Amino acid sequence: MARVYFHYSNSEGVCVDQRGTAVGNLAEVRDHAARVVQSLITVQGPEDWRDWTLHVSDDLNDEIFVLPFSSDARQAALRVAMLVMQPLLERLTEIAIHWHRLVDLARNPYRPELHYMRGPGPKWHAKHQGIQ
Repeated sequence: MARVYFHYSNSEGVCVDQRGTAVGNLAEVRDHAARVVQSLITVQGPEDWRDWTLHVSDDLNDEIFVLPFSSDARQAALRVAMLVMQPLLERLTEIAIHWHRLVDLARNPYRPELHYMRGPGPKWHAKHQGIQ
């Protein structure tokens, strides 16, 4: 389990997450980020969250990803969904590329074993006919 920190900031300041959250994988990080954004947006108050951004970083303070807030919770949910779907889409793209290569190999009409001669040919027999 890794500890991940959810800091949020705007042009006027930064709110630092001192405790962090223990997570098992990247999907859990994204789910928690969506919940953090959703909970802050839905809180009734004078704060305008449109200018805010959630920064997710690890123990070494390396940024994992950034999630901008929005006034519309649906837009934030869509952004998080796209972040969650991106690794899946990349993997599916890799699979599609490999599948196309396999199909191209199967359809390739060039078969070198049909064109190369096996064993001695007629010139070799003509040259070596008198040696035996």
